[in-house]
Amino acid sequence: MGKLKLNFGDDPKEKKKNIARAIIFVLALVIAVFAITNGVLAIGDKDPGYYTLEAARDVNIPKYSLGVTYTEYFEGSTNEIKQLLRTAEKVYSDALLWSYKMFDAKEEFEGFVNLASVNNSVKSWTLGVEADGPAGDLAASVYRSPEFQFAPQVYNAIMDAYEKTCEKAGYNLFAGALYDVWKEILVLDDAEKYDPQNDSYQKERIEKLAQASSELDNFKVVVVSASECRLRFEVKESYVKLLESLECPINIIDLNLLHDTYMMQEVYARMEAAGFNDCVIQTSSGILALNGRNVGSQSSFYRAAVEGGDVYHYVLKDADGREHLRSLYFNVYTGQQHDLAEFTKVDMVGQFDLMKPVWLNLQLMNAQTEAELQALITKVNALDGVQTEIR
Repeated sequence: MGKLKLNFGDDPKEKKKNIARAIIFVLALVIAVFAITNGVLAIGDKDPGYYTLEAARDVNIPKYSLGVTYTEYFEGSTNEIKQLLRTAEKVYSDALLWSYKMFDAKEEFEGFVNLASVNNSVKSWTLGVEADGPAGDLAASVYRSPEFQFAPQVYNAIMDAYEKTCEKAGYNLFAGALYDVWKEILVLDDAEKYDPQNDSYQKERIEKLAQASSELDNFKVVVVSASECRLRFEVKESYVKLLESLECPINIIDLNLLHDTYMMQEVYARMEAAGFNDCVIQTSSGILALNGRNVGSQSSFYRAAVEGGDVYHYVLKDADGREHLRSLYFNVYTGQQHDLAEFTKVDMVGQFDLMKPVWLNLQLMNAQTEAELQALITKVNALDGVQTEIR
């Protein structure tokens, strides 16, 4: 290979100018390369601050991390922050995926006993006569499940949800089928056509499901062993037949509006155990929780669609032109939507608690009259460090 020759010209003055130009060009090139190299290296620099954790991709469950944003504070050198970030994202991904699988009410996963394990097996349960049914219902037939041994986190969530259900304060563990029907309607492009106000079949489905799921005598949660997290379930055959007649999946236990709260409680617990507890947690279901440099918890529910929100909202106009809000925040005992408030928020200042603000907000959302809503607002605002916003 020949040597590279540079021709600077024969004229001494021209040659001198060309040499100077060449030197300037080379210096500029060196400076540019140095600047670009430094820029590329700087991209990897990590300063102390909050970093949004990225959940690992799972080809089998690609949507498991949707609707959740988890931000964690890191400090130290660039390398230390990078290492902490990698570790935190591994813990976060594992915890989120595990929680997603465990609290899923529809799909079963190999090696997991989850809510879907209960729902998908009902027709294989033992069918017998209820010996201790209420008066007039002594001969009712019931499906009795075998024992299910859950992970402690799932056991605790089911028992807590059942306790809240028994309070009859706006939440129902057994209303999964009712939520399924409303979801079917809410996501349609022509939702108004199938709204119960305009569709008699959907009106009948919603009314029957609401009535049957709110009759708690139709269900039983039997603790076989609290220490071993073993439960057994019972459901009346008449309820199962109702679901079949209304073309609904057999959905007996479903965490519904508290699903994300139970899931994120477990995610945070694992993050904290791994030493990560300076965080900001947000979910599309309206949860905001901060712990560390700032502390607070908040639950916000929108009955009307908001930019960037989920698809479970629309507005229906009646014959008089009045607008009625439709969302998953309906009255759980009647299945009917209420227009008392477009937006409710419970804000807990200086308190990190994922469940409490959501639970209080659910009660606000289920108020059936203006007087009931105002009474609840007064009650909630009287709690230490709790504030509400209603509009």
